[in-house]
Amino acid sequence: EPEPEPEPDHSHLVYVRDEHYKWVPARVVSTDGKTTKVIVTIPEDWEQTTVVSKELNVHEERSVKLTDYPNGELPLQNVDSKGEFMATSDMADLQHLHNAAILYNLKEKNNEGIPYTRVGRDDLIVAVNPFQWTDDLYSEEKKRFYAEQIIWKEETKHTPVYGRLGFDPHLYEASSFAYRGLAIDGQNQTLLVSGESGAGKTVTTKIVLNYFAMLSKERAEADRQSNSPRNSFSRNSSAIMDESTASAFEEEVTIEQQVLQSNPILESFGNARTIRNDNSSRFGKYIDIRFTPS
Repeated sequence: EPEPEPEPDHSHLVYVRDEHYKWVPARVVSTDGKTTKVIVTIPEDWEQTTVVSKELNVHEERSVKLTDYPNGELPLQNVDSKGEFMATSDMADLQHLHNAAILYNLKEKNNEGIPYTRVGRDDLIVAVNPFQWTDDLYSEEKKRFYAEQIIWKEETKHTPVYGRLGFDPHLYEASSFAYRGLAIDGQNQTLLVSGESGAGKTVTTKIVLNYFAMLSKERAEADRQSNSPRNSFSRNSSAIMDESTASAFEEEVTIEQQVLQSNPILESFGNARTIRNDNSSRFGKYIDIRFTPS
C-alpha cells in the first residue's frame, strides 16, 4: 500500500504583536533562533472588516525577537490543509489556543454575522457587540427553537442535556440551560454577564429577561390549555384563549413586564456618556428573579 501523504506544514503561518492591532497575521521568512523575520499578511477584506486606526503595509517585513514571546515561539495560526484561515463556533476546538487565535476567531465569526461563540460548554458564551440590531438573531422563531430543543422537548424532559447539542451558539441556549436547571433540576441558577464598557452587558441582560418572560408566559399558557398539573412542562402552541382567560392571563404576566420595565429606572440612576458608549452603565447590577413552582 502507498504511504499516506505527510500532513502539510503550516508552521510558517504565525501572529506577531502590533502596537495598534495587538496581533496581526504574518508569514515567517527566516529565523536564527533568536530573531525571526516575517512578512505581514493581512486579509484582503481587512479594511472592510476592521476598525482601521493605522494603515498596514500588506507586505511589510518585520524583525521580531523571540524572547518577547512565551517559550520563545510565535503563536501559530489556525488554518486548514490548504493553509487558509479557519474559524470555529467553539474555541475549545481550536488546534492552537492563545490570545491571537481567540481574537481572530471572534473577529471572523462576527464578520459572518454571528456574535456568539462557545468556550467548551454550551452554557459559556463569548459575545461580541456588533453595534447593530440583527432581527433574525432574536426572532420569535429563534426563541422557540432553543426553548423546544432544550426545555420543552418531551424526550429530553427528564434526561440531562448538558453538553454539545450541535446548535449554533446563542444567548438563548445558555439561558435555556439556566431555566431548565431551575425548573426541572430544581437548582438555583446564576447568569453572570461580564465585559468592558460598551461590550453590550445591559442589552444582553434585557435579552435574557425578555426570554425568561416568554418562557414563563408559554408555561402558564400550556398549563391552562392542557389542564395539566401546575408543574407540567407540556405545551400546546396552537391553543386559543377565550376573552376571560386572556384577561386573567394578562394580569398574571404583569410581573414579567414589571421586571423588564424596571431596567430603565435603574439606568436613570447611574448611566452616563463615555468615549466608548453614549449610554454606559456606571454601576454593577444584581437582579434576583424568583420563580414559584407554579
